[in-house]
Amino acid sequence: MSVEFFIVPIVGCLLFLIAACRALSALASALHWSAWVPAAVIAGFVATLLALGLRGTRREKLRMRREREEQLEMEQRYPSCYVLRLSNGDWFLTDRSTGREYQPTEAATALRH
Repeated sequence: MSVEFFIVPIVGCLLFLIAACRALSALASALHWSAWVPAAVIAGFVATLLALGLRGTRREKLRMRREREEQLEMEQRYPSCYVLRLSNGDWFLTDRSTGREYQPTEAATALRH
């Protein structure tokens, strides 16, 4: 399992970087650029990928935190109910004592909005 999900992608990335380095080196020598330009381009590309990955991770953590806070808020608002978030974003409340769906009154629903 580690071969498929860890070693193969690393080897693939290294082969891609080696090919990119050779292609950029040939381009740099044809255009009479400095020898450090291919390394700088590759480093910039890798840094951009890392920054985008970190940004996505941070965005996902913030989304998960917001969802947890909303779940806790609903559990505090309806302490006698099990609270479940549906895939469409609505809340499904189940009464703990009866196990049936809980329908909040109109006054409670009006306070929510």
